[in-house]
Amino acid sequence: MAAAACEAGVPLELYDALIVQESQYRPFVVSPKGAAGMSQLMPQTARALNVSNVWDAAENLRAGARYLRAQIDAFARYDLALGAYNAGPQRIREYRGLPPFRETQAYVARILSRTRLHLALRNGGGFGTVGAIAVASVPRLMSAVTSF
Repeated sequence: MAAAACEAGVPLELYDALIVQESQYRPFVVSPKGAAGMSQLMPQTARALNVSNVWDAAENLRAGARYLRAQIDAFARYDLALGAYNAGPQRIREYRGLPPFRETQAYVARILSRTRLHLALRNGGGFGTVGAIAVASVPRLMSAVTSF
């Protein structure tokens, strides 16, 4: 996974969080909609990325990282890139932002939260694990406080 992220120029923590969300690193998982492998590539996306074997973990991870990189390049924001990865880039364009789908909104929030936690844990958050968990919780807590 790290090699695929590095090759594609995708932040490691972001791609790791995406793979955990998509498949929990299970190489042979298939979604109810037909997405396959660790990076949960839809058949048409796999074809467009010239994936010959979606069950080959390394190939699947490389293709998923390339696809995420393309979305980052297209939308210039991680939240929109993740939304495009989940709902399709046409939905991001159609809604001029994240679509109002609960699934996509929750998907993006979970991945960004996990990414922040990974970064905080890696950097110690200044206060070790407890501090890292607190740092990762700040956006959620701020959202709760400002929604009055």
